[in-house]
Amino acid sequence: MGKCKRKPLHRRDELGRLAEVTTKNKKYHILKIEDFAIEEKIYDHKQQKRIYVENLIQTYLSTNNIIQMYTLNNKIIIQNNDEFFLFSLKMVSESARFIECIKNYFLKIKKYNCLFSKDISTAQRKELYTILESKGFPKKLLYKHYTY
Repeated sequence: MGKCKRKPLHRRDELGRLAEVTTKNKKYHILKIEDFAIEEKIYDHKQQKRIYVENLIQTYLSTNNIIQMYTLNNKIIIQNNDEFFLFSLKMVSESARFIECIKNYFLKIKKYNCLFSKDISTAQRKELYTILESKGFPKKLLYKHYTY
């Protein structure tokens, strides 16, 4: 054994109970537990492939024009002038979380040329469906609420 003092570490399980974290081999001890994040990819319908968020920001959000970002079900729509770009996430809640993260990132880097709309009314949603259909996006794709 080394000179490290062993402190019991606890972690919450799926039911919210505290459980002590141990190893099967008593020769080893856990010193510290940290969460880590694996960056997810987002599906770009223009490129028809999954891309990293950094790539999305560089490709679609690095302009000086006023940009609008909407959520529509599990989709993110980026509007730059009359161009619309569509991205899919797995669930509706992830699209709202994604917009919130991008908004916080833009505030942090002091970029103020983007309008964010997380929750739009039914009338606005119908108008957005019409516009996106006219731009060539299939209605069936737009109405989906989740992907696998």
